[in-house]
Amino acid sequence: RVDDRYRRLAEGERFHGEWSRRLATLGQRVRVQTGTETLLGVAEAVDEGGALLLRGEDGRLRRILAGDVTQLRSV
Repeated sequence: RVDDRYRRLAEGERFHGEWSRRLATLGQRVRVQTGTETLLGVAEAVDEGGALLLRGEDGRLRRILAGDVTQLRSV
C-alpha cells in the first residue's frame, strides 16, 4: 500500500483531498504553539501547500506553516 502511494505521488498524483478527510483536528478547537507564539482557534482546513488554516479567536484566518497542534477538549 505504501509502495502504491509512493508510486502514485511520484507520478504527480495529489492526495490533498484524501489526506484532509483523515485529519481528526479539522473543525475542532486547537492550540498551536509556533516558535514565537501560542494561538487558539478552530482548525478549519489544510491548504494545497500543507499549511493549517486556523480561524483565530479574533475571527482572522491564519495560515500556519509549522507548529505543534493540540486538540482542546470541550468543556
